[in-house]
Amino acid sequence: MTVIIGLDVGDRRIGVAASDPTGLLASPVGAIIRTDLASTLDGISSVVRDRSATSILVGVPLGLQGEATKRSDNIRLLAARIGAHTGLPMVFRDERNTSQDASRMATAVDLAGGHVDALGDGSSTGRRARLRPIPTAREREARRRRTDALAATVLLQAYLDERRDRKSTRLNSSHANISYAV
Repeated sequence: MTVIIGLDVGDRRIGVAASDPTGLLASPVGAIIRTDLASTLDGISSVVRDRSATSILVGVPLGLQGEATKRSDNIRLLAARIGAHTGLPMVFRDERNTSQDASRMATAVDLAGGHVDALGDGSSTGRRARLRPIPTAREREARRRRTDALAATVLLQAYLDERRDRKSTRLNSSHANISYAV
């Protein structure tokens, strides 16, 4: 049983997700605000300890051709410090579009939650649209934190699914080479 922590590293926040012990399902944990390196490392170490994690997956944004960028190099440097601080192995995965996917998912959840009706104009149900008041700064920050945690969850779930598919393929191919005597 292994628990993997997923990190979606941003300039201001780090989205955090964790797998279940079976390695099948990723769930959002939250977001760590990046104020300074020491508090960032302590925040990640706390999550690692609380979840008894065995490794950390870090999303690295690659360029359009899959090449390293200045941002991906900076994230790898931070990951090296995280690895040294926690003593856990670091795994890297291309994270292009995870934040955009998470933002779309968060918006879909908000819409489904009844903030506005399905079409946004009241016509789908014959009722008037229920619009939310303009969110406060605190509500906007909470939404950003949820979106960052969701981005880490999307990243980690894709990794878990790939890993499971590779394992399944290896098992199936090893069974294909077995011959049975009749």
